[in-house]
Amino acid sequence: MKTLTSIIIFLFVTTTSFGQDISGTPYGLTAEDNEIWLKKVLLSDKETKLTLIQHRFFRQKEFKKLANDAIPILIANGIVVNEVANIELRNLLVNQLTPDNVQVTILDKEPEGLYVNKAWTGIIILNIKDRKINKLLKRQKSL
Repeated sequence: MKTLTSIIIFLFVTTTSFGQDISGTPYGLTAEDNEIWLKKVLLSDKETKLTLIQHRFFRQKEFKKLANDAIPILIANGIVVNEVANIELRNLLVNQLTPDNVQVTILDKEPEGLYVNKAWTGIIILNIKDRKINKLLKRQKSL
């Protein structure tokens, strides 16, 4: 009976929390909130950085963005990844990225000489060492 009760509790906990955004950070933020979020990510350790990025960019159920919302540019191995990215790519990035196979670089201030054709919101650069992800990214780039 204890085993059955344990299984039911486990299933209840895992199914009710499965797929929910635990970060509490929506996709689109005001410019000020986005700046605060970028600084939080910048000051975090490598594992926390990756978790925050995954929750904001890949685990969202809905990618709502108002006209004045700010969203950093996310670049994975030279390819811009956004809300319209291939679902297969997003699922792979959320499930396969680990602190061991990715290096995260965050630009929270606009570098001199860089021209971005939108209001500055920051750039997140992911340098991924995983071959499977690299192959999918190259395929996505050619589309």
